[in-house]
Amino acid sequence: MKYLPFVFLFLIYACTHTGEQTSKNKSSDTLNSDTLSYTYQELTKASKYLVENGTSVDSTYFRVYHPKFLDAVITGLVHSAIWLEGEDGFEEAAQAFIEGYDEFVEEESTHRVSMPWFKEIQSSVCLNTPRLLTLKTTYQQYTGGAHGNTVVIWSNYDVVQHQKIQLSDFIIKEKLPALTKMAEQQFRKMENLADTASLEKDFFFERGIFALNDNFGLTKDELLFYYNEYEIKPYSEGSTTIKLPYADLKDFLSNRGKEYVKEIERAVIDGKK
Repeated sequence: MKYLPFVFLFLIYACTHTGEQTSKNKSSDTLNSDTLSYTYQELTKASKYLVENGTSVDSTYFRVYHPKFLDAVITGLVHSAIWLEGEDGFEEAAQAFIEGYDEFVEEESTHRVSMPWFKEIQSSVCLNTPRLLTLKTTYQQYTGGAHGNTVVIWSNYDVVQHQKIQLSDFIIKEKLPALTKMAEQQFRKMENLADTASLEKDFFFERGIFALNDNFGLTKDELLFYYNEYEIKPYSEGSTTIKLPYADLKDFLSNRGKEYVKEIERAVIDGKK
């Protein structure tokens, strides 16, 4: 599995920090002084049960690393982007995961566990301007079976209006079919597919028709669409990211979308000064 080296490092961390809970602060790399202020916080909690695997000893662990904003309203706004399963926060989520594993181990029929579990949530600020905020949150989890699962969620916010940005806020509704066609052309180029090649056999698009999803991100350079594992391809093929530069979207942007792009361009320029 392609993420095993990453996972292995944190299995070592969890094993050597059993039961330890930490909090780390990190200054945000803002584009100018008017952006949101935040720190990164971390919590790691490990099971008391160790698992021997060959010459190594590992432990099940739960880890979360995420930005905490000084503005309480913004913290509440982005809560659901970090806690997909509706948890209230660190302690509840960590305790529930570790207790679930401990109960599994303590059952007589499953007392021999060959691989530890893990759950990681890592949320990062990818765009931070006076009006816009983009988060990328990665969830990695293994609770038995042939392999773990990884899910990446992009979330975009208008921090002035205190609302999540929908694709229809950014793109003119009537232009969405044309945007979809542009994205499909990019997808076919990435996959080395002819314009007339069928998408029904090797991909999971409904009725073989290419479609955009709602998992999109606004970055400093482009609008991107992210398809997770299993979403449009088999697990073995991994995830897919389609990137559409803002320069190619001028005819598709709504009035608000144009304001957002100008805001991003201005912030990038200010950041280079």
